[in-house]
Amino acid sequence: MRQVLGHIIWVILMALIMGWLARSRLAPHPGQTPGVLRYPRSFFVVSWVCFGFFVAAAMLSSIFPGKAGPAIVPLIFLGFSLIPIPAIAEFHRVWFRLEADGMSYGRWFGNPRVLHWSHVTEVRYSESLKEFRIEAGDAAKVRVSVMLSGLPEFAETVLREVPEFCIDRETRRVLGRTARGHPPAIWM
Repeated sequence: MRQVLGHIIWVILMALIMGWLARSRLAPHPGQTPGVLRYPRSFFVVSWVCFGFFVAAAMLSSIFPGKAGPAIVPLIFLGFSLIPIPAIAEFHRVWFRLEADGMSYGRWFGNPRVLHWSHVTEVRYSESLKEFRIEAGDAAKVRVSVMLSGLPEFAETVLREVPEFCIDRETRRVLGRTARGHPPAIWM
């Protein structure tokens, strides 16, 4: 019974956190520039909490070693603490700015780039990756996460600027719902 209760509490806690993340991407942020897509602060907070949790677990398992031995468990927890590092980098480095003829964007590495709407050859939505993938004739592939704030404006712009034949029917449906203020779920 105790184990079942633990699982129920975990599911409730995850549902609350994911609900908070989903709502925060839709709420306007003070000082947010129209036409700019960024990760909400909640994404940053959750990433750092995950990092801190695993570092704390590594420290505690080092101070209070169990039967597995003094070195292996803390190292495993330290390994898990590396998982949120890409999300923290993504929060700081990745952004998108909608412009009249395209979209400029920041990447993990390198200088910002520009994707011109007239060069777009395909727009697809990936349910499993929770992102829109935009491909251009110049071999550019841009991925726009559903975690970003500003998605409705992005969806409106893509539907208006990208030729219809470049967007498959399912992606067009998802973009239409997103443009009306109902972006895809961020979980499951």
